[in-house]
Amino acid sequence: MRVLNVATQPISMEFETQNTALDLNIVPPQLQLDTEAAKLEIRQPKGTLEIDGTPFRYSYGIKNWQSFSRDNAQDSRNAGLQAIAEIAQEGDRMALIESKEEAVVAIAAQTNFPEMRELTWAPLEKPDIHYTLNRPQTNFIPGKFDLNLQRGSVQNNYQPGKVDISITQYPSIRMWTSEPKVDLML
Repeated sequence: MRVLNVATQPISMEFETQNTALDLNIVPPQLQLDTEAAKLEIRQPKGTLEIDGTPFRYSYGIKNWQSFSRDNAQDSRNAGLQAIAEIAQEGDRMALIESKEEAVVAIAAQTNFPEMRELTWAPLEKPDIHYTLNRPQTNFIPGKFDLNLQRGSVQNNYQPGKVDISITQYPSIRMWTSEPKVDLML
């Protein structure tokens, strides 16, 4: 029996690379700006404000601060005495067990729904207000602006990359036939 023998040799390559290089030299632009701000000087003499609240207070019935303090103290005392009287009446009402009234419920209802108070509408006098205005005094000083521009520059050095390929071993296929002297059975 004849045998076909095949032997192969693969390709072998070498790669040699050189990277791309970009060298940039940049000189940035420069802007020199010299400014002097404009100035506005304003002098405002103070005006005078006069408020006389006497007519306004008189419309309330208060003649001066001493009367106001005295009336306010009297109203506070009366409100305190009224509160004490209401608390005492509620206590007496709860103490009357024989009346078979649900006193707590009735007191709660009266507390949540108080009697409507009387509202009195009366005009109030305006206070006397007088303001005397003093005119402002102004002085304007114009500003200054100086500009100096130096252009920038870009210098580049570009080296392209390259790839060198060299074949160190070429591919090949070798075939031959042979006849063995002994038959082999597999």
